[in-house]
This record gives sequence, C-alpha cells and structure tokens, in this order.
Amino acid sequence: METRSIKYYATCLIAVTGLLLACEKEPALPDKPVYPAGSNEAANQWMLDSLRRYYFWNTSLPGNPALDKEPQAFFRSVLHNDDRFSLLFDPNDGATLTPSLRTRYGFELSVLETGGRIVGVVTLVLKQSPAERAGLKRGDILIQLNGKPFTKENAATLPVEFASGSSGTAVRATYAGGIWNEEEPLTIGMMYTFEHQDKYTVLDVNGTKVGYYFILSFNETGTYSLLQAFGEFKQAGVQEMVIDLRYNYGGKVSSSAALGAMLAPGISSNSPFITYKGNANGGTVHHSFAQALAAEEPGTDFNRITEQSLNLKRVFVLTTEATASASELILNNLKPYMEVIQVGETTYGKDVASFEIKDRRNPPEVRWVMHPVIYKLSNSEGEGNYTEGIAPTQGNILSELEGLPDDLLRELGDKEEALLAHALQMISRGSSYLQSHNTESRAKPEYVLLSATAVMQAYKEPPVYLR
Repeated sequence: METRSIKYYATCLIAVTGLLLACEKEPALPDKPVYPAGSNEAANQWMLDSLRRYYFWNTSLPGNPALDKEPQAFFRSVLHNDDRFSLLFDPNDGATLTPSLRTRYGFELSVLETGGRIVGVVTLVLKQSPAERAGLKRGDILIQLNGKPFTKENAATLPVEFASGSSGTAVRATYAGGIWNEEEPLTIGMMYTFEHQDKYTVLDVNGTKVGYYFILSFNETGTYSLLQAFGEFKQAGVQEMVIDLRYNYGGKVSSSAALGAMLAPGISSNSPFITYKGNANGGTVHHSFAQALAAEEPGTDFNRITEQSLNLKRVFVLTTEATASASELILNNLKPYMEVIQVGETTYGKDVASFEIKDRRNPPEVRWVMHPVIYKLSNSEGEGNYTEGIAPTQGNILSELEGLPDDLLRELGDKEEALLAHALQMISRGSSYLQSHNTESRAKPEYVLLSATAVMQAYKEPPVYLR
C-alpha cells in the first residue's frame, strides 16, 4: 500500500478528551538507556512508559519486555488478553492500518450461502463513494470480486483482499425462478473522502407520527446535524422515534449525550449520563449530559439541545453486530431515563473508551500514535460490562438478511425494510404484535458466512475512517 499523509478518525473507538488523566501531557520518563531516535527500542520504550500511566490494565504490563521488536508487534505483545480495541498506527503510513471496504470504497458486504451458491450482498453504500459512482446499491448481489468467485473458504479473506487494492472489479448477478443471471463486471476505484450519510424522515403509521433517523457515525454527525433533524421532528409533532444505528461503529460520547438529551424526558444539565472507571492513576470520573457534551464540543449551548427534546417515554433502536462503542451508549445509558426497545441483532460489545496518545515533543521523536483502552464505561446506575454485546429481547431478534435471494434488501428508511417494519408494527399493534412474533429467535441465519455487521472481527482491528 502506498505511503501517504492522512488524518485518522477511529470510528469504533470512543475518543475521550478533557478527563482526569490530562491526555495532552505525556508521562515523564524515568532514567533509562538512551536509544537512537527512530529505533524500535526508542518507540517501544515510549509506548511502554505511556501505557504504564494510562492503560486500563497497566498492572498487567510486563516488567522488562524485549524492546527490539517491530513496534506494532511489540504493542500487541504487551496488551491484556481481554483487550480487543487498543490501536497503534503510523499516521503517515496507511499500511499500518487494515483496510476495509467501507473506508476505501464506500460499501459494506455480507457473504452468505443462498440460492445454491455463495454470494456477497451489498448492505450499505455511502453517498459520493466509489461504490455509488460505479453503480452499486444496497441489495445488489455480487458473485465475484477481482475475478474470484466467493467460496466458504474465502468468505472472510476475499473482501479484505479486495479492500487492499487501489481498484477492483465486481460482478453482479440477479436471481429469478431459481436461475442466476450474471452481469458485466463493474470497475471500482479507491478513494477516501465520502459524503456523510445521515438520513431522517417522518413516517405516518396509522395516524401516529414516527421519526426515523439513520445515523452512520457519531464522529462526524456532531450536535449540529442532531439539532437540525430534531428541530424538524419537533415541528412535525413526532410522537415516536426509531433510531437506526445498525452500521454505527461509534465515535464521540458528546454526540451520544446530545442525542440522548433530545430523546429522553426531564434531562437537565446535571442529569448523570456516563461513568468512566480508569486505573489507579485515572480513578473514576462521572459526567452529566452537559459535561459529556462540553468535554468534546466546548462552547455548545446545552439549553439549545434540551429545547429540541421530544421528551419521549420510549425509543426504538435498530442494531446489528456493527453497533458499537458510542452507539451502544444510547442503549445502555438511556435506560435509567426511558424505555429503550432494541430491534435487530446483538451489538458488538465495546464498553471501554480510549483517547489519542502521541509524542508531543517538538520535534516528535516517535511517529506512532496510540489509542489504548483507558476506561471502562457504565451508566448512571453503574450498569455496564456488556463485553458480549447488548441483545434485543427474544421477540425483537431478527436479521435484515432473511428472505434472500428472493426478497432483496430494501432501502434504509423504507417502511417495508425488515428491521424498521418490525419496529413500526410494534408501534402500530403494540403487545399483540410482540406476542405473535415471540415464538422463535430470528437472529442472523447460520448460512451467513461473513456479515457486514462482523467486519470488525474479520479485519482483526476496529475499522478506521480515513479523511
């Protein structure tokens, strides 16, 4: 992969700033051997010193590890066994990050066995992305990438292989009457900058005004987009809300706090929102909704946010295994204030937070940037520990992949789309609908070999946006 200078936004990482550990300052280094600048030993010693102060599991760090390893190998070697999220990269070298279809081409893919063959189903296409420009859309079925057909053996590796290139070809196919019809190959070129894809509308469900809001990321949305959307929801007299977080890898805690304050009733600036529990150096930090917002978006008027609140008694949240980090806070941290009804699949299970640590000497002597786990997270009632993910209740477990290949995926926001339709039926028919659909779990079917909602596991590292 070519070397280039890029800013990285870790969308699966909760970025925490302004907390007790004062992350702007690096720890003072004790007397140690002086290693040549740019050497593995110098970089690894800097990492180890920083981790000993900030890392949540700092007491588990080895006492005298070998410092001559390649930095990424060294970093992985000292992490705690329970740590799935700490990240190290070189901001000037894209090769230090695992590529993904979303970050490089602007689409996501599920691989499954259906209609007698292994295929890839496009589940998400970002606006202004190479995938959209090539003609891909949600629901398209792919049978080949770069001339290679999908198999059970390459279900996880073929998408990563495709994402590693600077361009590639994809072959679509349609299914009718039990027959697959192959189309001409599409060529997709790689680029990094896509238009952010939030989507909101007001639906009429038997006279009830229901707001639908698809939020792709809490990194780029910010409070401005939330204020604009909720201003329209409030003006329209929305009575129920469906928040679609099925592909939201997370991002800013401030966005979660702002969204929560616009949904739940009776939220004030002092209402507790989140608790950060760190190591002995960091201690425990409690943040209200207003404090969580100010920590990452200083100067934002919290009163403007509460003025747009819908003051709802409940909210419906659509999830998959890609619902992670800051988006999981909507499920866990709003429970003390309102009924949260989850529809879809069990979430990813990221109940920890991190912040950026880099060499702030002038000039810097270490080029690497770390995002280590710093805190464990809980809500105002001390509830957290969802490392296995947050699961819907039995009657609300279902997959958007059911019905393929005969019933293709509908567009997000379509009233007949599987997850949204279920939530709307609950709004329309209430408990009677739940009782009639509570006989079996309808989680992701066994014939799904790689779901787009499991890309984080497939890529071995949290997906990272590049801009």
